[in-house]
Amino acid sequence: DLLDALAEIGYALPAVPWFIDQTIGGAIATATHGSSLTYGSVSSQMVACTLVKADGSVAHFAENEDSTTPALFNALRASVGRLGVLVDVTLRVVKNSRITRRNVDVTPDEFVDEMMRVQEAVRACEREHDAFDEQWACAMRADVVRALDETQFFWYIPLSELSRVTFIREDTPAEFQPFDEAASNSSMLSSIALGSLSGSNFIRQNPRRVRDITSPVTLMSADSMAQSWARQWKRATLSNIADGTFSQRESFLTMTESQYDLHRRYGYEQLEVAVPLRKAGDCMRAFKEALYDDRRLNLGFRSQALLRFIRPESAWLSPAHGRLG
Repeated sequence: DLLDALAEIGYALPAVPWFIDQTIGGAIATATHGSSLTYGSVSSQMVACTLVKADGSVAHFAENEDSTTPALFNALRASVGRLGVLVDVTLRVVKNSRITRRNVDVTPDEFVDEMMRVQEAVRACEREHDAFDEQWACAMRADVVRALDETQFFWYIPLSELSRVTFIREDTPAEFQPFDEAASNSSMLSSIALGSLSGSNFIRQNPRRVRDITSPVTLMSADSMAQSWARQWKRATLSNIADGTFSQRESFLTMTESQYDLHRRYGYEQLEVAVPLRKAGDCMRAFKEALYDDRRLNLGFRSQALLRFIRPESAWLSPAHGRLG
């Protein structure tokens, strides 16, 4: 709801979550949504928040206010719900610019080779510079690293295929435009954020328990069906990543309502693993070899793996905190 409302007045979030059934507070709390070496995750876009604490008191915190220390705000950026209940947030936004999306098929070997080049570039910067900020600035000057900005890979594991999805901006991204009470439409923007966080705009009721993906369709558990299911998932994914030039809101990847309905029926556990770019090549090579040396292992996958890249982040609990990518 927030993404669509922002688009109507010409703005978009710099980083966009894939899932549409989550609250804004939930997306921020985990620092796991969004894909950008420039902007980071959705959590990095929070510049202020209002929190109800355990004793019932209400407190306001802002990134650039003297009363909020950087250490505290870095805890608030990804609090996983442990510091209180978020009831209002202020997010950075950018102009809803035009973006060209391109999808290219790559093989697992080509993907691993790219990650090895990224790893070598990052390690070279670590050897060249002592300060972390200088290391990251050096890495972003490397073409192979910069090419991962706002790039995503979908790995259809039983098929030994990947989709490499890139986003090319038609113009230079606008500077961050924080919500401002004096700016036009600011009251509407604030109400959108507050309504979503308070729970009034839930799209669906979350499942009460973890569901077994094989329970509705028992054939889904058969190894002989692994490639068939992977092809079905790939077809659904290709509908999201087709080539074209769109507004940022339409170009960046989010789930459709029909796809979410499928997720409700065929639920599955989701696991996230964070890997520093300085180890990305070795890790992805070992993962690929493990998958395809053991057929039983790669047949265990039905839906594709999604690989995203974000910059080092300041949030203490971010998976990318203090790491090169």
